[in-house]
Amino acid sequence: MGTNFVRSVTNEPGVFFLFILTFFPMTLNGQTTETEDPPVPPAYILNLIASANNVAAEMSVQIHIKVTASKELKNQEWRKQLLEDAYRNTENVGNKVRRVVIPIRGRSIDTHAGYLGYAYDQKIDSLSLKSRIILEILKIDKERARQMVFEMSGKLGLKKLECEEPLVYDVTDIYKTVGVVAEESFSKDEIENGIRVQFLLPWIENIISPAQLGPAFDLLKQFNDIENEKHILSNALARSLKQNFDDDRSFYKVMERDRVGSHFFPLISGLSGPAGMELVNGYRELLVKNLRSGRCSDNLLKTDEELPRFVLDANSFLGDKPLGRDDVLATETLSTAKDPDYWTSTNAKRMMTEFRELNWSFGDKPISEADKTSEEWILRVRMYLNELSKWTADGDESESEVFHQKCVLYKVLLDRVPNGNLKQEVLRTYISFLHSSQMQKDSFIEWYFYVNGLASES
Repeated sequence: MGTNFVRSVTNEPGVFFLFILTFFPMTLNGQTTETEDPPVPPAYILNLIASANNVAAEMSVQIHIKVTASKELKNQEWRKQLLEDAYRNTENVGNKVRRVVIPIRGRSIDTHAGYLGYAYDQKIDSLSLKSRIILEILKIDKERARQMVFEMSGKLGLKKLECEEPLVYDVTDIYKTVGVVAEESFSKDEIENGIRVQFLLPWIENIISPAQLGPAFDLLKQFNDIENEKHILSNALARSLKQNFDDDRSFYKVMERDRVGSHFFPLISGLSGPAGMELVNGYRELLVKNLRSGRCSDNLLKTDEELPRFVLDANSFLGDKPLGRDDVLATETLSTAKDPDYWTSTNAKRMMTEFRELNWSFGDKPISEADKTSEEWILRVRMYLNELSKWTADGDESESEVFHQKCVLYKVLLDRVPNGNLKQEVLRTYISFLHSSQMQKDSFIEWYFYVNGLASES
C-alpha cells in the first residue's frame, strides 16, 4: 500500500518522476492497519513528507496538497497542519504570480515569453498554490480559510508593467477562491449583519492593476443578489475605477483581448439611480484616463482606424457622454514588447538545420522508417546528440534561451526515434541534461515544465 500511496500523491504530472529520478531514492517503511483516525500518520506517509521537505518549494507544496487530499491520511488535524506548512512554504516559491503571454500580431510565440507562458500554465506560482491550499483548508476549517483570505486583504503587490513586457498578470484563481470562501463560510446572520461584505470589500478597494478588473467584476456579479452588499461593493468599485493604472501593457490586454467590458455590463443592468450612474461614470473615467495617457506603440490607435471595439461597446451605455476620438488619443507614445524570436543565433540555426537534415532527408531521398534502423542513421543521431550536449550559451544567447531550444530538440528527437536502444539512449541523455541544468535553481517553473512533459509521456 505504501508505494501505491506515494505514486498517487506525487501524481501531479511530473512530480513522481522528478521525485524518484532526480532527487533521491525514497525508502518507505511499514504500513498501518488502523481503521480509526490514528494520532500519528503511518511511517510511509511521514517518510514522504520528510523527503518532500528536501525538494524545491514548488514541488514540496504540491506533494503536501496531494497527501492531504488522499484517503490514506484520515486525521483532520494532520491534514490541516500539512496544509498550513504548505501555505507557509509558498513564500519560498520562485514565481509569485501567474503570468500569461500577450499574442501580438505578426510575432511568433516561439520565444522565451511564449515558453514561459507555457510554464506558468502549470499554476505552480505562489498565488496559484495559495488558492489551492485555501480551498483545501475550507473543507476542514471554514474559519481558517476565511482568515487566510482576510489576511491577504486583496493586496497582491502587482507592480505596473512596462511596454517592453511580453507577459501580464493573471489573478483569476485567487478571486475565484475568495468567491468560494465567501459563499461557503458565512451564515445567514453574518450576511445580514454585513460581515461578509466587509470580507469582500478589500478585494474591490485594493485594485491596483488592470489584471484585477475582470476578476473583480465577476466577484461583484457573484454577490449582487443582496441589495446592501451590491450597493456597498458597487460604490467601492466605482471609486476603484477612477484611476490611471499607468500600465498600458496590461490595460489594453484586458480591454481588447479579454473583453473585460462584457464582464462589466451585467453589473450596471441590475443597478439604477445614483449607484448605477456612479458605476457608469467610473467606467468612463477609467477608459479616458488610461487611453489618454502613455500608450504602448503596438496598442496605438491609428488615425485611419475606427474606435476600438471596447470603446464602441462602452458607448452603448454611456448615454449622452459617449467617447470620441479626442477622448482616446494618446498623449504619449511608449515602446513595444521586446521578445526576440528563437532559432536566430548562429548556433541555434546550425542545430536546427542539422536536426532537419537528420529527420527529413537521407542522402537525396526523404527519410523512411526503414532508414532509421540503419547503422548510418543511428550513427548520425549519436553524433547529433553529442553536438547537442556541447551546445552552451554564448554572447548571442542567454542560458535560458539555450535551455528551451535544447529541450525542444531533445523532445522532438525523442518523438522521431523508433522504440529501442537508441530511443532509450536519447531519453537518458535528455534526463541527464535536465538533471544537471542550472535552470533547476535559476527558474524552477521553466525547468519543471519539461520534466512535466517528459513524465506525462513516459
